[in-house]
Amino acid sequence: MLQSMGAPCVLASERPSHPDDERGSTKPSYNQSVIYCVIPPELADELYDKLVDYYKDNPNVEVIIDRRTGPDRRTDRPPKMGEKRETRDRRRPRAPGTFLPADAPEGES
Repeated sequence: MLQSMGAPCVLASERPSHPDDERGSTKPSYNQSVIYCVIPPELADELYDKLVDYYKDNPNVEVIIDRRTGPDRRTDRPPKMGEKRETRDRRRPRAPGTFLPADAPEGES
């Protein structure tokens, strides 16, 4: 992760964009890398215009404001008590009843 003027910049290996958007555009194609400079919302008023101006000559950098809300859903954090999902046995249940013994055919040991 890169740091620029206090805002983290995230490198994305490939940027999905619509092919029609690339004609006459400075946006990178499917096989180019792009750097997303992510600004936290509390610093957006102060940093957004400065960073857009700073990176205006670099078409591989896009400045964005982080608008995520709600709880963090990443899997690398330990689950809280009672939050762990229950894993169930999804195999078909065994047929009820008893079965005849399966003896080996004569001549085989």
